Amino acid sequence: MAAIRRLLLQDSARLVALTGAGGTGKTRLGLEVAANLTDDFQDGVFLVNLAPISEPGLVAATIVTTLGVHEIPGQPLQDSLKDSLRERHLLLFLDNFEQVIEAAPLVAELLAACPRLQVLVTSREPLHVRGEKEFLVQPLEAPTAADMLCKSPQQLRQYAAIELFVQRAADIKPDFALTEENAPAVANICARLDALPLAIELAAARIRLLPPQAMLEQLLGVHGLTPLQFLTAGPRDLPVRQQTMRATIAWSYDLLDDRDKMLFRRLAVFAGGFTLEAVEAVCTGNEQLGMDVLGGVGSLVRKNLLQREERDGEARFTMLETIGEYAREKLLEAGEDERVRDQHLNAFLQLAEKASPKLFGAEAVPWMERLERDHDNLRSALRWALVRGASAAALRMSWALAWFWWVRGHLSEGREWAHQALALSRRTDDLDRMTADYRRWYAWALLAAATFASAQGDYATVRGLAEESLGLFRELGDKRGAALSLHWLGIAALYTRDYSGAYTLFEERLALSREEGDRWEVGIGLAFLGVVAIHRGDYPAARGFYEQAYALYQELGDQRNVAWSLDMLGLVDGYEGDFVTARVRHTEALAVFRKLGDIKAIAECLPGLARVAEADRQPRRAAKLLGAADSLLARIGIRVDPTKREVWDSTLNAVYMQLDAPTFEAVWAAGHALTLDEAVGYALEDTSSES
Repeated sequence: MAAIRRLLLQDSARLVALTGAGGTGKTRLGLEVAANLTDDFQDGVFLVNLAPISEPGLVAATIVTTLGVHEIPGQPLQDSLKDSLRERHLLLFLDNFEQVIEAAPLVAELLAACPRLQVLVTSREPLHVRGEKEFLVQPLEAPTAADMLCKSPQQLRQYAAIELFVQRAADIKPDFALTEENAPAVANICARLDALPLAIELAAARIRLLPPQAMLEQLLGVHGLTPLQFLTAGPRDLPVRQQTMRATIAWSYDLLDDRDKMLFRRLAVFAGGFTLEAVEAVCTGNEQLGMDVLGGVGSLVRKNLLQREERDGEARFTMLETIGEYAREKLLEAGEDERVRDQHLNAFLQLAEKASPKLFGAEAVPWMERLERDHDNLRSALRWALVRGASAAALRMSWALAWFWWVRGHLSEGREWAHQALALSRRTDDLDRMTADYRRWYAWALLAAATFASAQGDYATVRGLAEESLGLFRELGDKRGAALSLHWLGIAALYTRDYSGAYTLFEERLALSREEGDRWEVGIGLAFLGVVAIHRGDYPAARGFYEQAYALYQELGDQRNVAWSLDMLGLVDGYEGDFVTARVRHTEALAVFRKLGDIKAIAECLPGLARVAEADRQPRRAAKLLGAADSLLARIGIRVDPTKREVWDSTLNAVYMQLDAPTFEAVWAAGHALTLDEAVGYALEDTSSES
């Protein structure tokens, strides 16, 4: 209110447009502002409600009627209006302008002819006339997921969305109060409704029948209702379009032309946002929408049916949840759902396969970030492939995303996707009759599943999956695939303490990679011979293998594996008693892992630093680092890497012997409570003065 008042009075803006999606409270805000400005305009403030009309040609007549202007026979209505307003100092509040947007030139004419006139407009899109100051009315402030966990009910009431819910619920049920028990549900309700005031008011109106937790279950679809079906029965004194969220959104949708309607409903297939490039790939298909994508998306942004944000120099667009649900309904009604979802699947399968080879070299960081930004779309595409029975697409995507899931700590999720893709193939396809390409995709998906099973310590499953994939790759003459199958067989042998078997398998794997000329895979082969050497206690041999791998990855520009080699060299340094060098290597590696967002590698780097801290007589620091590592590993659902297990156990035992039980438990808990960023920051701190 203060900002809008400042625009109108101090900045002397002639035309201020309050814009925003349906349900953000533009009219309510405009009315409050107008009511508080009556003393600032000599000739008053006038509200002109345009909601009942849909013809732009009737706007002048509606203003004339509201102001009580006398028409002059034979004179155009606009001229009569200009004559009446020419010398008057007043504020004209034009509410609900979006359905008569073509009348925008009339507003410009009035402002040009009447120098003391100012206009306040509410509209779901700006008028786009000269001199207009657009004020975007955003949804209310709502708590983040982290806020919900750590803030008291009283603190949560500082958020406007929560306070609005509490006030409206108390209007209906006077004894309603925000408590420790219901606060999480109320906060989640507000988040689920995108903190839209109208949606919150409609939800709060249900408090007479449903407590907050039951209300949240309804909004989450637990009982078969969608949010739009739940958000009904608003107050009867509201306009009909505001008595349900569906009616509010339909009001905006009905004002779109046919091309914008088509684009709007097709955008419903996206999850978690999208780029213009993705819209081009998914929404146009073999048809032309009769407009360029940029223009169509721009039109929906102007009408506040899409939100635009910029991340890392890239424009991305999102739909509020309730608007997206309405768009999905319209997509189903149009009979386009399956076709557009097929296009969405194809587009994001192409993205995954384009990204996959770029995740291992100098381009790894930006491509990891790109996949993270589109992770919800990738999940949605995979889900549709499984529903559709598109087993080939599911297999291909499972392998293409395997390294991304590994690095970003989505290990349980990755394993489940790979498992479902393989199960679909076994259920619907006969591998013996499939093409060579299909059998290769199936074999790669087996390796994806083996990758995640290994991370979770299920080595019997790893062995079975890797043996099956090795047989297929050998039949197909695929040496690269065979080398990776041997790798996972080596992992299964290594971590079940068959060191001789593991060494033989890794040597064979390395030989195949060298035959193929795959330098990246050669580096992995060398590194895992180093892992076997560590388990055998042959630290000079381990150092030699890791130094070769480090040099190779430096040449290839693979930051992640340069850092991994450094971390493992730091481990060897620690075994040989050189903790100064170990600290340098571990911290350099950790800094890279933070840059990459590699949660698994971060968690597995911390035990080495904990061992350094314990060797430096800093048992509290060591315990806190191990607590942080334990928390991160639990978050992504894996155990500590077996190669780090001995370091972990020996450090933990040493620390426990040096600290009394209450101190140890307190410091361990403090480590557990650290966020990812806090844990990395703490691990990288200068510890020279810490004890």
